[in-house]
Amino acid sequence: VDENWAKAYRGMREVTGPDVQGPTPASMQDCESIVVIGPELEETHPVAAMAVQQAGRFGKSTIIRIAAGEKQKSTWEELDIKPGPGSETAVLKGITAALQGEDPGKAAAEAGLSAEELKQAAEEISKINSCTVVSSACLNAADDNFIEALLEMAKAAGQLAKGRSDLLLLSGFSNAAGTIVLGGSPSFGPGFVALNGEAGLSRDEVISAAEEGKVKGVLSFGDLPAAKKPGGLEFLAVSCYEGNQAPENSDVKLPSLPAARKRGLFTNSSGFTQINESALANGSDVVEDWKIICDLAEAMGEKWNYSSLEDVREEMQNLDAG
Repeated sequence: VDENWAKAYRGMREVTGPDVQGPTPASMQDCESIVVIGPELEETHPVAAMAVQQAGRFGKSTIIRIAAGEKQKSTWEELDIKPGPGSETAVLKGITAALQGEDPGKAAAEAGLSAEELKQAAEEISKINSCTVVSSACLNAADDNFIEALLEMAKAAGQLAKGRSDLLLLSGFSNAAGTIVLGGSPSFGPGFVALNGEAGLSRDEVISAAEEGKVKGVLSFGDLPAAKKPGGLEFLAVSCYEGNQAPENSDVKLPSLPAARKRGLFTNSSGFTQINESALANGSDVVEDWKIICDLAEAMGEKWNYSSLEDVREEMQNLDAG
């Protein structure tokens, strides 16, 4: 999970509280205005892009696109804001100022725009039913200042409040929302518990550390972003359902299942959780991932009391209760 996306998602949840669902393709059709921040929405998230286009083309939505680069105004995009490179944060601060009745002139000048453009955007965003969609490409390049400005604009527009979210943060990773809540980010523990500066390593950082000999052993589930076992790594175990998902010189290859055959939960960027039931018949002797992890822990001396996937899910729910 991308660290910037995780920070933004955590900040959003601090405002809304847990279990709050955000914009969906269906709900976008009723929006009076939709803000799209960042490039490459059509390439990375075609479903979200199609929902935005349909809302503007066939619905009553005014589309406000905020992205550096050439203007790509269509017949239904009524406002296309092109800030100078790296000045998206200034745009968001300017719109927030306008929403609060303040002069956005300073922020507009910093972004290479006119104050009137930001005032017009604020007027559209202030409509009763609006939402904001942020592309994964935008969040990947973001910093803490951008994230703070984004959340402040959403709050000023009434899109973020306790129990309400009209902000859609798109991630380049599937099931990112479900993963981050359960501690899948190196920056936070389960339930978004801060790690007090003791953050772990991202996937790419683990590979780099292994190349340097700083990490000696790795257990990987799914594709490993390396064609060969990193040179400084002493032991590599990979759990995969196809042999080509693991480097040829892996020390151990553990059997796994493709997504269609796994039991599990998937949470999309809107916060909707879907249950995935296995396509395998009951009583299959294929070992599931959770059981492999438990068996490994027991082999290392741990005494975990999980007898079923339901036991694991119960603990997951308790961790995210807050």
